[in-house]
Amino acid sequence: MPDRKLIAHLGMQIPPTAIRDYAKSRKWLPVEGSRRRLWIFRHTDSELRQLIVPMDRDAAWTDALGEIVLRLAETEKRPFEAILNDLLTVYADVVRFRVGSEDTSAGMLPMADASGLIDGAKRALTAAACSVINKVTHHPRMSRSEAEEFMRVCKMGQTEIGSYVVKVICPINEMEEPPLLQEAQPFAREATTILMKGCEKIVRSVEQDKVDEMLDGNTRSPEVTSNLCDALLRMHAAREKADLTIEISWSGMPKLPVPNLLSRASFKPEYFKTVEEIQRHLRPQTEQDEELPLFGTVETLNGDVGEDGRRSGEVAFALLLPDEEIVRARGNLSADDYEKAVHAHKVGRGYVSFTGSLKRGVRIGCVERITGFRALSSESTRSDLPAAR
Repeated sequence: MPDRKLIAHLGMQIPPTAIRDYAKSRKWLPVEGSRRRLWIFRHTDSELRQLIVPMDRDAAWTDALGEIVLRLAETEKRPFEAILNDLLTVYADVVRFRVGSEDTSAGMLPMADASGLIDGAKRALTAAACSVINKVTHHPRMSRSEAEEFMRVCKMGQTEIGSYVVKVICPINEMEEPPLLQEAQPFAREATTILMKGCEKIVRSVEQDKVDEMLDGNTRSPEVTSNLCDALLRMHAAREKADLTIEISWSGMPKLPVPNLLSRASFKPEYFKTVEEIQRHLRPQTEQDEELPLFGTVETLNGDVGEDGRRSGEVAFALLLPDEEIVRARGNLSADDYEKAVHAHKVGRGYVSFTGSLKRGVRIGCVERITGFRALSSESTRSDLPAAR
């Protein structure tokens, strides 16, 4: 039996009704006739396997909870701690974005890498939420009010031992349902279902070497989007030599059926070259080639001195896009523009603006055809951008 003090502490956060509802969603059938304040369940696969749940959290609650969790763990063949975590979040779908490698086994990750994993997780869920309302293969802007409301009610959970995990708790009934979904499944369940369907499609198509077939079918029923691929690439960039696993624990809410989907999608490092190809296929070509007004800061200067004694060449930018997304990209500047970039870099918070064609990458993109380059003051905003063509 795991630590009794831990069970006693967490047990005060788990109401008996949550265990009852969890059991009913996991093939446990109620047994009628008890005269005591107990719920009794039998498992559909074995009438002799029973679960006894007290209706009250009294002095014996800790011991009863320990026995319940052990029985559930034995039946589901899952760790005790995993069952306990799920009982704490019965009324939510819990999505885990897991990076697994030798150096993450203690549940730690460098802060720079962790921020990329969190950003990718947020984008994956936001893309799925946008797809609930508008089923397309590419969302130019992920700023729909429904998606923003969904992300507002989602909560971050603690990471877990054994790998580094970004755990996101998606409450089922904490957001106001859009009118078109009021007769359907809750919005949160629609979003998590689309996320897992999209991940399952990608993994299966890579492993079965049927990417073209997947893309053909996805056009008719889009669940894989360029935005999901972008999110996966960002999470992969956090630890390029590690596996990335996305798994879900479905809510145990009564009358909300568990989707007939795999609960885990595992991406090996070598899968991400194909993920990047899928992203390029799904992103409109016109958008990829479009010259856009860009705004951001100069991060590093990597130019070389030419025969004329002036420096020109590669500069790394942090670009702030209209939807508040920050994209890191490199571009080559002429000697005149390079001088302006040097000045902006010296200022520290000096901004630059220019027009160019942004090509995204896994870790860093590139900007081509840069024109109209100018350094701005630290008080500048996007209103100082050059007009779009």
